Amino acid sequence: MNALTAQTSSDTKIIKICDRLNEILIALVILLIPTFFIILTRDQFELPKLTIFRILTCFMLGTWGVRIVAARKIHFRKTPLDIPILVWAALQIVTTFISVSGYVSYRGEYENFRGLITVLNYAVLYFVAVNFIRTREQINRMLFIILFTGLLVTAYGIAQFFGMDFIAWNPTSVAPGRYFASLGNPNFLAAYLAMIMPLIVIFFIESTSRFRRILLFVSFIVMFTALMGTWSRGGFLGLLGALDVIILFGVVRAFRALQTQSANRQANIGTLIKEWIDAHKMLSMTMAAALILLISISATFGRAHMLRMADTVIHIKDAVTVSRLHIWGPALGMIKENPILGSGLDTFKTVFPRYATPKFAAIDGANVSSRTAHNEILQVLATQGFVGLLIVTWLTVMLLINWWKAYQRSRERWQDRLVLVGMAASWTAYSIQNLFSFGVVAIDSLYWLMIAVIILLGESPKKQTALAPSQIPEENPNTFFSRLAPLRVVVILAMLGLAGFGSWQVLKTALADYAYNLGTIYRLRSMWDHCIVAFTRAHTLSPTEVKYAVYQGLAYEEKAKHVAPGQQLPLILKALEAYHRGAKMNPTNAYYLGNLGRAYAFASNVEPTNQTYSDNSIRYLNEAIVYAPVTVLFYQNLGMTYFGRRNYDDFVKIVDKLAVFNTVEASKLVFSAGNQLYNINDLGGCKTYYGKALEINPDYVEAHFNLGVTLARMGSEKEAIAHWQQALVLKPSFSPAKQMLERYQSDPQTMPGRVIMNK
Repeated sequence: MNALTAQTSSDTKIIKICDRLNEILIALVILLIPTFFIILTRDQFELPKLTIFRILTCFMLGTWGVRIVAARKIHFRKTPLDIPILVWAALQIVTTFISVSGYVSYRGEYENFRGLITVLNYAVLYFVAVNFIRTREQINRMLFIILFTGLLVTAYGIAQFFGMDFIAWNPTSVAPGRYFASLGNPNFLAAYLAMIMPLIVIFFIESTSRFRRILLFVSFIVMFTALMGTWSRGGFLGLLGALDVIILFGVVRAFRALQTQSANRQANIGTLIKEWIDAHKMLSMTMAAALILLISISATFGRAHMLRMADTVIHIKDAVTVSRLHIWGPALGMIKENPILGSGLDTFKTVFPRYATPKFAAIDGANVSSRTAHNEILQVLATQGFVGLLIVTWLTVMLLINWWKAYQRSRERWQDRLVLVGMAASWTAYSIQNLFSFGVVAIDSLYWLMIAVIILLGESPKKQTALAPSQIPEENPNTFFSRLAPLRVVVILAMLGLAGFGSWQVLKTALADYAYNLGTIYRLRSMWDHCIVAFTRAHTLSPTEVKYAVYQGLAYEEKAKHVAPGQQLPLILKALEAYHRGAKMNPTNAYYLGNLGRAYAFASNVEPTNQTYSDNSIRYLNEAIVYAPVTVLFYQNLGMTYFGRRNYDDFVKIVDKLAVFNTVEASKLVFSAGNQLYNINDLGGCKTYYGKALEINPDYVEAHFNLGVTLARMGSEKEAIAHWQQALVLKPSFSPAKQMLERYQSDPQTMPGRVIMNK
């Protein structure tokens, strides 16, 4: 009996330790995710944050497992959101299996990392929070840590504004006048602050301490200043929406209170309002001061931001067209193609090029793809279809219903009701900014914790504690736990070992990205051997990350360009092996198919007798064009491959296809072919191609000049002079044409040099 009592006492201590540890782990999620970053990895923000997040959730699960063994019973607190969240998680698994790229859906697109691993971690965070947060004191501590972390992030943002950043960021990655603190992007910082600032307002209303109110007031002003410095329109609109929720709550509550008092005292509402203002002079003065300060900050420090907002409102059509419509339009095409379950979790960037328009290429670049839809509704529809949107809508509706129930149940708990209003305001901020942007782990983890708080506040403090898992071990465990008793130490160690193993696998991903970053640095310095070693190391550590395999191939290919011709083919073959691995993991990614086409063309140039290389180059480049029909790079590579094979008819067909949506690049492609013919003294051929370039783009100055040089060498001086003169009409400062005309004016019999323009 004594042994049994001792065991029970020991298990009780283990249970309480596990409960305490999971509360600490939740606190670390709140504190570390927004503030943590590493400058040694290639992705300096999202991947390091996710590394910490995944390690913490690994230990949450491990600690939970140890608690179950000690409690001798599986106690899982049921909440109204369990089934919607589990169905949502199941959908993520399904869309990963049917994805156009299971590897991408599993890990998430590089830079986004919103794949299966990440979204399942959010579900774990929710379930741990609702099972291990037991009291209102714990909820208050969690909210305090959220505010404290927000201030830390804000302080870093303000420091960046004053030039006191302790990191020398690459100027090309920093938008002048906008800062990002530890979030990595001004829009993410704005969204994060917009979610936290409503809580400051709520705590200000709830607090009775003058000192605490002063701190909260200053905190709000400082955060607003930081938000202004982001120039983020989505974040600013999110904050306005959140404040509207709080104002609406206040107005409705005040109106009802005034109606009640008016009926009881038979006094008019105007008199009651005056009495309320007289009784709350400090609060009224504070609100007036806050309004004046916010307006002043907006007009001075935030002037650039407000001008940007005003320009957006005045030219709303142009603003939306430039910033979002060229992404939303193709997203609708993706949805139409895969309406039921979408293309697969986080595969937007892979599929987008197939539906992209020339307008997108003109605005964002000729050879790039959009990371996401920049609208959460379209993102879900494109990657998870209408089934996904239906489940997300179900989850959202259930959340709102349970928020309302919690709000109604907390009539007598004024502080709970205020916190619930704060949660609703934060949810509003998150939802509004996600109509124009997308979530990252610092924002999304906070969102899932707020959902947990809403559910926890749905019960009275006493009932909430009763619903939480018991901290006393089961006295009469079932057969399974009885048989497990002799192995309990081994099982506990196994649980902790699994948590450690999972953490090591997560850490390997960060180490792989560190190696990838080294490889990128070596590549910039043309240190090809070191580059290959680094990229190979990255791929070895994280073989399911498609990008590492592709860059390993790129390192071999670039080294092949810098060695003797006899040493090139073995390197190209290694590059092809790596590219094939990448294309196998993501078979519809046009850029990976384009890599294969380019590398096979390289191999064909090194070994012209091997027809297979040339055939494969054409095959993969044509496939790339199928998946990215307005990406210029693939037309350029395919066109020059045809040209290298002297397949001039197919070359012209490719030029004509390119000219349909990009006349400038089409003319450059045929111009480049003309230069190659000029360099082998095929004057008739290059005359044809220069003429073709001008047919496509009559304003092509260099083509006029080169055609003039060609015609002069062919004896057609008058035509040559006409083209040089036209070049000067188009570009009066074009000195090569001036020099050529001056030569002909001084000596009409002179022959032009062989020099042509090569751009």
